[in-house]
Amino acid sequence: MTVKQNLTINDGVTLDVGATENNSILVNLNWNMSAAGAVFQARNGTVQMDGTGTITTGHTGENTNKNFYNLSLSGNVTTSGSLDVDNDFNILTGTFTTGNNVIYIGGNFSNAGTFAHTNNAAAQVIFNATGGTKTVNPGTVVAFRTITIDATGGTIYDLQNNFSINN
Repeated sequence: MTVKQNLTINDGVTLDVGATENNSILVNLNWNMSAAGAVFQARNGTVQMDGTGTITTGHTGENTNKNFYNLSLSGNVTTSGSLDVDNDFNILTGTFTTGNNVIYIGGNFSNAGTFAHTNNAAAQVIFNATGGTKTVNPGTVVAFRTITIDATGGTIYDLQNNFSINN
């Protein structure tokens, strides 16, 4: 599915990528699932954002009704609310700005653009895989604020590049 402008999931609505198909969704501007009863069933699908926009989740912490499985960004994207990516998070081009939010990454992380980690104590990145070997490639333009490794099941993180932590 391609959305040329904004995708909004309203209260009481479920958007499901399909249990068998695991369809992909391409959004050019904003993704909004901030309504209390909005549900996104990511399953094993991929969401790609390729413009300048905001991902609005409307929650703090992890939320199984407002999570992504794979998320790829190729534009300038900010987040409003915690961002929960259960598998791979890829910044292909452009700039991703965290805002004062927590970013959960359950799989691989790859940054070929710019990861702008807001200089605020609330802004965190939490790697929370549940097993296997995960690749972390922060690229060359990243300075994290706070990182937490909260993985289980013997997870191994394979670091592909240097990064800094600015507190």
